[in-house]
Amino acid sequence: MLKAQFCFIKQDYFDKYDKEKLIPQNHEPLPGGEPHNRPCFFIFDDSKERSIAWCIPISSKTEKYNNMREQKLLKMRERGETNPVCKEIAFGKVLGKGKAFLIRNAFPVTMKYIDNFYMDKNGNPVTIAKPTENFIIHCTKELLAKEERHPGSVFFANVLKIKKELLEELEADKEKMGIKPGRTNGNTFVATGFHQGKEKATRSTMADYKRRIADIRSEEGHTASQHTHSRENGLEK
Repeated sequence: MLKAQFCFIKQDYFDKYDKEKLIPQNHEPLPGGEPHNRPCFFIFDDSKERSIAWCIPISSKTEKYNNMREQKLLKMRERGETNPVCKEIAFGKVLGKGKAFLIRNAFPVTMKYIDNFYMDKNGNPVTIAKPTENFIIHCTKELLAKEERHPGSVFFANVLKIKKELLEELEADKEKMGIKPGRTNGNTFVATGFHQGKEKATRSTMADYKRRIADIRSEEGHTASQHTHSRENGLEK
């Protein structure tokens, strides 16, 4: 799959897995200013299940969510924590515009429900700064570990139940396609559920995305020393 990338989710996913409407579906203009009618999410791989990725809703209401973060940090200090870090809300820039990443609103997804990925005007995948990416993924994994120990205590959606149902659906789709259970054909985040021709095209596109991401990261490495970022808790400001 991709790193530091944004995607659009099909409405079918929300109709099936979010009937209680617990997942924010942001329909505000994209960071680049273009209007859209599909929610956009930050996406990254699950660390264990190759066919699962995690989506994080984003919002331009940074002042609102920064106030919420400050309230959480205040409560943590009142409990005696000396260097508290809020892991439920993160901040970073997307195409130069400040965004809030709503980690507690995270949810799992499979390739079947990805509509497409968010590209900039030059056709390159939209990415975020590496420290921001690392912080968001780190926080999400820590909250997922807590959720596994205490189901229903962290995330708004029932993410463990959704993940289980997605994997069951994935196996059922494989069976329909004649793929042996547990096989992923060597691909991470396989586009199972697509017709064979479309699946092949999707894999080709994914490979192209990976190459572009690698190129972008290489360029960032050459220019990183020329930029100074002000960060709090490992975040780009």
